[in-house]
Amino acid sequence: MRARKSSSYKWSAVTFGLLFILGVLTLAAFQQQPSNTLPDGTIIGGIDIGGKTLDEAMELLKPWRTLQISSLLTLTVRLSPTHEMNWQPTLSDVGLDIDLNSMLTNALSESNKQGLGAKIVAVVSHPTPFSIPIVWTFNEQKCLHYLKTRILPHVQMASRNARFIPDGERFKIIPDKYGRTLNLNTAVELIRHSQDATAHESLELPLTITQPHITSKDLPDDLTELGHYSTHYYEPGNRGDNILIACSKINGTLLEPGEVFSYNNVVGPRDQEAGFRIAPVIIRGKLLPGMGGGVCQVSSTLYNAALLSNLQIVERVHHAFPVHYLPAGRDATVSYGSIDLKFKNTTKNPLLICASGAGGRVTMRIYGRKQPGMTVKIDRTQVSSWKPPLEIVHSTSLPPNKTKVVDEGKYGHRVTVIRYIYEYGKLVSKQIVSRDYYQAFPRIVDVGIASQPDKKAITLTNSPLNPVH
Repeated sequence: MRARKSSSYKWSAVTFGLLFILGVLTLAAFQQQPSNTLPDGTIIGGIDIGGKTLDEAMELLKPWRTLQISSLLTLTVRLSPTHEMNWQPTLSDVGLDIDLNSMLTNALSESNKQGLGAKIVAVVSHPTPFSIPIVWTFNEQKCLHYLKTRILPHVQMASRNARFIPDGERFKIIPDKYGRTLNLNTAVELIRHSQDATAHESLELPLTITQPHITSKDLPDDLTELGHYSTHYYEPGNRGDNILIACSKINGTLLEPGEVFSYNNVVGPRDQEAGFRIAPVIIRGKLLPGMGGGVCQVSSTLYNAALLSNLQIVERVHHAFPVHYLPAGRDATVSYGSIDLKFKNTTKNPLLICASGAGGRVTMRIYGRKQPGMTVKIDRTQVSSWKPPLEIVHSTSLPPNKTKVVDEGKYGHRVTVIRYIYEYGKLVSKQIVSRDYYQAFPRIVDVGIASQPDKKAITLTNSPLNPVH
């Protein structure tokens, strides 16, 4: 009995000893790894950050992160089988970065996943190292900015439509040309997943071929003149220069069937950057200096060529008063951003517009496939005009009863414009193009009076019921 008790006591002592050691190890396991430090054996980018606080680990990893995102990525664009261009941005240049905060958070999460047994083993033996995968981030806007500013300007080439160039009485066809541009969407996705590439690896960025809208085979080879019109000008200075610039922008314009010509879109802003200069323009019924004076003569001449070519007029506005180079009802004013001249190619074939402003003459010619036997005539009817009203202004700056004409004023006008279409001499269509009303502007006369309190101007209006033809 005594031997059995002795053996029982021995087993109890051993059990107690083991439990005591296990308790000590358990306590040590929890005391060894404070909650605000990373587990022993934690490796990021080859750097042991085990036992470090988050702030300590962050400071250790920052130089490594900088080194990683400063590595070079070779980008290649193949322009032809024998010609390629290369760029070597850093990973940071194209929007790639490393998220250290997420990686350290993942390291702490791994520690929390460890069971009690693993923590006790770590007390009595060297912990097994474990690496935290790199967490990459990608800034798409930064990548696009690099592609658009550093690469795209060197590889992009606009497509070019086939076009006609006047050559005396004939035309030359300038052939079409294909263009190219960088496929930005695909390039961004390739770079997004390229963080493991190194400088000796080349990432080829794709190009997209852009086709011309009009090819050489689309152009008719039997162009004939549909209509033309000319006006004269006598101002070789700024006004003449403005006319030449506007004509040069219109010359060679090709209109596809159904396409609408916009004067403002083709000629563009009338500003100094485009070469336009200050010359007289009609502003609120008066001729005043303005940028691009003279371009309305170009639009008015083109308007008449479009009428004679039997094209549909989409938008047209007459001047405040008739212009000297055209009869009332035949003009078309323009103002960039507000007033436009538009007409539509209502034929089944492309149209070519040829414009010239040389030699003091604005000439517009429109070419296409002419309908056999068709002729066009433009006529004005119901034409009437009336004198400007008289406006008398009392002035103390003149001797009493002396007069001075300040503004001759402008006659008022009414006119209807009609287009007649003939086929082999037979009238087939009569179209009212416009009914225009030009307001009369007053004739202003200063009349001298003796010095006295200001008098209001007296306006004597001539009745438009007695037209002057």
